[in-house]
Amino acid sequence: MKKSLKALFALTLALLMLFCTACGNTPAGDGAGDASDAAKTVDTITIASANSGGAWYTIAGALADLFQNNIEGVTSTATSGAGISNIFSVAANEAQLGFGFPDDVLDAQNGVGDFEGNALNNVVGVTALYPGVLHIAVAADSGINTIEDLVGKTICTQAKGNAAYKMTWKVLDAYGITEKDVTMNYVGFSDAADLIKDGHADALCYMSTYPYSALQDLAESRGVHLLEVDEEHMATILNSSPAYSTFTVPGGTYPGADEDVNCLGCTTILFTNSEMPEDVVYQMTKLMFDNYDDLCVVNKSLANMTPEFVVENIGITLHPGAEKYFKEVGAIQ
Repeated sequence: MKKSLKALFALTLALLMLFCTACGNTPAGDGAGDASDAAKTVDTITIASANSGGAWYTIAGALADLFQNNIEGVTSTATSGAGISNIFSVAANEAQLGFGFPDDVLDAQNGVGDFEGNALNNVVGVTALYPGVLHIAVAADSGINTIEDLVGKTICTQAKGNAAYKMTWKVLDAYGITEKDVTMNYVGFSDAADLIKDGHADALCYMSTYPYSALQDLAESRGVHLLEVDEEHMATILNSSPAYSTFTVPGGTYPGADEDVNCLGCTTILFTNSEMPEDVVYQMTKLMFDNYDDLCVVNKSLANMTPEFVVENIGITLHPGAEKYFKEVGAIQ
């Protein structure tokens, strides 16, 4: 009898320990949320930007330093990329942040254009950064005065996969200029400026803030003329691509370009994967705005990056972590 009671006690104790262990590992109440949040950690933040020497790469480097120095346990780096390819990288979580444009993200969500048959629905916004302008520039002494004059000329822009390529062809298409009418040379911005300086190309079409250093160098050596997109053709472009806007480059920005010029432009945005933890995205967003003055030193165009500008120009759905910040500062009611 004693042996049976001892065996029964041992069995009961074993079952009780098993039950307690199971309870400790079973999500319940608030503890479940904490465990879930803890599982969603990030130790690397890779920022996909553009080729070195451009505004995106410079800003990405500053952001990488900012995040690594202020988010505990995080290593952050800036890498090269392009407007379209950055979306693929972020969607695949190969990069945690990417630079790009809202119209391209909308194309990705709808599976059209460069994303035909490959819709990507997990890319969401963090912040709008600044308006970017498509510079269509020629040497001041080229004799090229209008976009129509580009027929028969050699034009430099960036390769397919870059937003500058897409916008260049939006403009040329609006004017009825086809691939048969021009010679395209797909090179980097600095190389394009050198080709024009040396007489080996006639025009360049690149998206950038202004003034852009490579174009400034060309302007100082030969002077530049910025070609304007006239109102009629601008309206055609904006009707088909409402994420684009008209931006004016003030006269005197570049030597030889003395008049205000209306150019096609689009807001540069920073986006992330929808699965990024809310607290991490909130920290990144808050850090950018807490260090606004320092970032403006890195690139003056970031002076546009106010909470109000972001809410009006982000163009895509915000990540909940970013949305939390903008609600906190009153930009979203």
